[in-house]
Amino acid sequence: MLFVREPFEKLVSAFRDKFEHPNNYYHPVFGRPIVSKYRANATKEALRTGSGVTFPEFIQYLLDVHRPVGMDIHWEHVNRLCSPCVIDYDFIGRFETMEEDANFFLHLVKAPQNLTFPRFKDRHSDEERTTTQITRQYFQQLSPSQRQRSYDFYYMDYLMFNYSKPFEDLY
Repeated sequence: MLFVREPFEKLVSAFRDKFEHPNNYYHPVFGRPIVSKYRANATKEALRTGSGVTFPEFIQYLLDVHRPVGMDIHWEHVNRLCSPCVIDYDFIGRFETMEEDANFFLHLVKAPQNLTFPRFKDRHSDEERTTTQITRQYFQQLSPSQRQRSYDFYYMDYLMFNYSKPFEDLY
């Protein structure tokens, strides 16, 4: 079983979770090198903590073939992370229809009828989930070239999981 998410929404969700909130792992491990390499005139505090990474800086890092640190499962390509060309998945669900897909899957595997997919948001529960509209707001911070390069970067995930190219009007 595999669940996939629209690649740009997955990316923005990861950015919001890992960089817009205090994080003792992502800020020092990813934030410091990102700030150091992509922010002109970075403050000593930003260089020390790695906090305050902006979405355009994060995209610069992601698209840099010489990025200062590697990839992470939260923004890695699903086709590389989960090997759908190698593993013959019996079921591929979508985040966008997760509750329906998960409950359908539970029915397929003959799970007890009282077992259903939970409806709560466990992290940053006071914030709205990353939606298409929120994703659009983040991608509007980028140039048309950066948006196209981001799409090209995730092209195989868009193709393999039948997602349409987002925000055609922004290119």
